[in-house]
Amino acid sequence: MKIIIIGAGFSGLATANLLAARGIPRDDIIILEKNSKIGGLIQTHHHDGYVLESGPQAFRGTARNMHEFLKITGLLEKVVPSRSTVNIRYILHQGKLKKLPTGPLSALTTSVISFKSKLRILKEPFVKRWEDGEESVADFVRRRFGSGLDHLVDAFVTGVYGGNHEKLSLDHAFPQLRQLERMKGSVIRGGLHVARQAKKQRKRQDDDQKKTTKKKRKKQPFLYTFQKGLKQGIELLARNLDIQLNVTVTGIEFNEKNKMYKVTTNMGDHDVDNVVIAANPNSLGEIQLFDLNFDQKVPEARIASVYLGYNADAFPSPPKGYGFLIPSTENRFILGIQFISDIFPHLAPPRKVLLRCFIGGVRQPDRASLPNDELVNNSIDEVASLLSAKKDPEFTQVVRPIGGIPQIELGHGSVIKYKEILEQEYGIHVTGIGWTGISTDHLAGEAFKIVESIIQSHQASS
Repeated sequence: MKIIIIGAGFSGLATANLLAARGIPRDDIIILEKNSKIGGLIQTHHHDGYVLESGPQAFRGTARNMHEFLKITGLLEKVVPSRSTVNIRYILHQGKLKKLPTGPLSALTTSVISFKSKLRILKEPFVKRWEDGEESVADFVRRRFGSGLDHLVDAFVTGVYGGNHEKLSLDHAFPQLRQLERMKGSVIRGGLHVARQAKKQRKRQDDDQKKTTKKKRKKQPFLYTFQKGLKQGIELLARNLDIQLNVTVTGIEFNEKNKMYKVTTNMGDHDVDNVVIAANPNSLGEIQLFDLNFDQKVPEARIASVYLGYNADAFPSPPKGYGFLIPSTENRFILGIQFISDIFPHLAPPRKVLLRCFIGGVRQPDRASLPNDELVNNSIDEVASLLSAKKDPEFTQVVRPIGGIPQIELGHGSVIKYKEILEQEYGIHVTGIGWTGISTDHLAGEAFKIVESIIQSHQASS
């Protein structure tokens, strides 16, 4: 069985590794990548002892699909976990950094949510479920919880997508929230039900583990990276795979005579049994797919990262926690800051503080392309203002991603419909950032499903 995977980003490499883990010979898997490097949005840079990411900062350690994937591929033994302080998060509220609530009790006492808004939240279980089609994230939260959470939702969507909560589709970007509403008629009731089920599952796992090892199941760290950054994980996944770089796929068709797919490229043609498209929807415009035409562009958010490295004594006390986000109502130059050296101390030299400032996104699209010195100077000013830095950084570096974050906005259903046509009518497997999600956990989950489908189809035809 010959398989072509189009795209050597995380999705393509994950699918290839899971296929190999299920017994498909690696020689039967070919990965075609149009760029000169693998990894897609995951790119790592090394400067003066600092480790910098241009895309995602880490993998979710607590995410089920991602954890299982790391275990199957052997990468779980090589990851570096985040510190426990990663659970401390802040938001800029009325000009001051305030801790975000981490549970029901802190939500009741936090000053980030007004007393009136807290009372409105208590009404959520009695709000009727939505039956009228698609909603934006902003409209969904306002309908169920009131407008008092706007600033939190704005900041959250900026942190995840770099996007606009007024435009992002709740049904496609965060379908789990709609599922909670449909499950119990309420997000709160649905969330409590899921939490109870998860608690029972954890107890069963603990009981099973005690029977065999007499040890309690370890709590998973929230985030994982690698000693040399995420690109090290990508390179480990790429080992022993046939990856062909600088290859542009121009067409895919099905040959009825030999019952195989013909994949046409600038470097020659391939006849294969299965095709996996593991790429951003916007990349499909370059490929003639059968007799289909797909001309819908998915908006993308470009975010520049400004890394600042300080001596620890530049701050009254070094920043601790994950970092903070900034709602648009605060009118700041940056979108937020991650405290990299507190999340992963090994990514910075000893006794140094490494901060990652995010600039641009849907909210500030023009700022992401500003000159480096302007980005750096404005970021330094923000750190001095918000974190009380008394000295300038000793290290500065601007890192720009090779692509943007796809925005799953209202109307995204037509993109998903096209994906379904390719899968159901033409037998093509489709994954990649921007189709139905953007997180590595989501993409790992899709890779599991695709591999299972290919294996089942192969067994049925054998």
